[in-house]
Amino acid sequence: ISQELQDSPEETLVETPEDNSKETGFTVIGGQKKDKKVKKVKRVLPDWLAKPTIINSDLSSNLIPVEKNSYLTAHIIKKLQQHDINHLFPVQSAVIPAILSQMQTNSYFGTGGYEPSDICISAPTGSGKTLAYVLPIVQSLLRRVVCHLRALVILPTKDLANQVKQVFEMFTEGTNLRVGLASGSKSFSKDQEQLVDPR
Repeated sequence: ISQELQDSPEETLVETPEDNSKETGFTVIGGQKKDKKVKKVKRVLPDWLAKPTIINSDLSSNLIPVEKNSYLTAHIIKKLQQHDINHLFPVQSAVIPAILSQMQTNSYFGTGGYEPSDICISAPTGSGKTLAYVLPIVQSLLRRVVCHLRALVILPTKDLANQVKQVFEMFTEGTNLRVGLASGSKSFSKDQEQLVDPR
């Protein structure tokens, strides 16, 4: 090996793993040529992750009365009040206008219908995440009823799926919208029939 190094016109720089890890954050195994510069890796996150909207975590402060939300229709406000929901929690006050404002401007109507942008919410249990997506879904489907599967909500457990189904039923009661549940407790064909049956 020493003879090969002497015969080679190129100089090889041998660095210790400690030197490499200081410079790049990674341990480079083996030698590097002296004239080669190591490029640093830049972390790039999408804006919605790099610059999230932080909302108030205190559920009792800044409660907005449901009738003050200009994005909710009279039907949804009436249903909320029937179920003794008179104020929106902070997560609902932030998410509902974000979704419904896109619908009002028609900025997300594609060939398949209403396609809002993605929203990722991180909030503890009991902070109002379910209503934050149930209300916009029900409101957007109320005006555009067709006999097809219109919205699909995927949840991690059967218990949670049952709870969310009950919330959807609270707000679709008295409308032409139907809510189905496919939880694996029936055969796949029965679940499929319930979800796609136009009746």
